[in-house]
Amino acid sequence: MNNKTIYKLTTILFLAAIVLPNIVQVLDLESGFINNENRKHRSLPKLNLKDPITSIGKFKNYYLENFGLKTILVNNYINIKSNVLNENPIPNRVAQGKEDWFFLGNNNNNVLNNSFGNDPFVEKKLANTVNYLGKLKKYFDSKNIAFYVVIPPDKNKVYQEYLPFKLDQNPTKLEVLKPLLKKNAGIEIIDLSFPLLESKKEHKLYLKTDTHWNYYGSYVGYASTIDIISKNFSIHKVSINDFELINKVYNRGDLTKMINLTIEEPSISIKKKTPSKAELIIDSRKTVHYKNKSQTLKTILFRDSFANAWIPFFNESFGEIIYHRNYVIDKKEIETFKPDIVIFEIIERNINLLGNGNTN
Repeated sequence: MNNKTIYKLTTILFLAAIVLPNIVQVLDLESGFINNENRKHRSLPKLNLKDPITSIGKFKNYYLENFGLKTILVNNYINIKSNVLNENPIPNRVAQGKEDWFFLGNNNNNVLNNSFGNDPFVEKKLANTVNYLGKLKKYFDSKNIAFYVVIPPDKNKVYQEYLPFKLDQNPTKLEVLKPLLKKNAGIEIIDLSFPLLESKKEHKLYLKTDTHWNYYGSYVGYASTIDIISKNFSIHKVSINDFELINKVYNRGDLTKMINLTIEEPSISIKKKTPSKAELIIDSRKTVHYKNKSQTLKTILFRDSFANAWIPFFNESFGEIIYHRNYVIDKKEIETFKPDIVIFEIIERNINLLGNGNTN
């Protein structure tokens, strides 16, 4: 085979590699003839001639999300990087640490940089956060409602020794926010870093393959939060001994999923030894509502996915509790439900997003 033939074949293969995903995409969109992506395609964005730059941007994002064979191509790339080259395929999304610990990478709100204090608060964001939470505190005070902000730490803060690198430690966003919030808004953040760092001597508190804490970690966070709130209220704190701890194998790590790995690790689930008196009222994607006739206080908990594991514990401490998967305050709901307590729970890496909150 001469050089000219090799050149032609290379050119044809190169063009085919570029064109084939687009042919697959057209066939899939028009007829569903090929559907190996296991994904639902979004509709093509509409062209707005009055704002062509925005339209082009939307089309670019649409294409990047939906081009044909995306899943196959991405999966093969990840497999080659992981299994052939023995490299982390997406280091900005997932950091592989020591002893099979996995951590979120900087693609998620600069979480690794922040754990070493190398991602300082933008001054405007810091001011917005203090201002927003301060306004909420004044509103809740006017309604005689206690307001608490609870911050669970990221796994890379509690298990920093397993990170793949070590940097000089500077003040983190949370360490900067705490004194300002106390001084300017009268809010003392419930920082769960301290009890978790202390308790990790006794149990593993976070999943190795996942961003979240396990039930041991979530119980430590729950108990510490209730201890603080109990300074102002009489609250029943359920014991971990009230639950049966069931050993299980966990293989659904959100971190390892990102890099196409399935790794099994020992974990636990829980089951209350005696039937809970908490009754489910509403269970939707964004809102869960329980009533427990054995308790009295009413609470609304605005939260993220970290509080999923809190629900069995908090249900035993409050007479009625609404869990919202957002941080939007609906004043009509507040004034109708009339909670005794409102709690904001938000993972540390996202505290700079609190300044984006709003009320209805």
